[in-house]
Amino acid sequence: MPGPSRAREKDTAWPAAGDEPTLSAFMARGTLFLVNLARILPGDALARAAQARTSCEFLLEAVGASRTLGTLALGGPLAPALLRGIDARARLLATEGRPLGAVEVARLLGVTPQAVNKRRLANTLLALSTGKRGYLYPSWQLRDGAVLPGLEHVLRALRGHDAWMRLAFFLTGDARLDGRTPLAALRAGHGERVLGAARAYGEQGAA
Repeated sequence: MPGPSRAREKDTAWPAAGDEPTLSAFMARGTLFLVNLARILPGDALARAAQARTSCEFLLEAVGASRTLGTLALGGPLAPALLRGIDARARLLATEGRPLGAVEVARLLGVTPQAVNKRRLANTLLALSTGKRGYLYPSWQLRDGAVLPGLEHVLRALRGHDAWMRLAFFLTGDARLDGRTPLAALRAGHGERVLGAARAYGEQGAA
């Protein structure tokens, strides 16, 4: 089984000493939750969760895997909220067209799947990790056999955000773009305005 990836998040401060009883209770509940998850998840699912870039992605990956098994290891009011989050991600990914696998993207661009993967790693194509299905690419990134003009510059400006936040940026109305989504503005040829909105969005993520 692959080992967990190196931490990619900034360290966060522990609660103040006066909060130690609350912290202990929280850690106990959290540990029990993770133990229950670990007991029901197969090895490949554990490995994918362990290699997530952020703690949020780790949790969603693990919970999503347990949900596919029909044995969600959660109880109480937290479970529906997490499931709604998973469903919201699926809807967001399907917005503006069915997402594509690397082979489909490669065929449309006239390149190899390896070249598509290199573009993902270079942050010139947006891809979302979906567990067993691997990486999926929003189909709206492609137009007429090429990458949507201006997309690569915008993705570089958003590098301070994880992939799901970048996806949300493109599909959410922005006041800097007169309420249009950045995707709609890119399609209309307003790449510089979208780049400005992305830089402001990126500065928020780096703060």
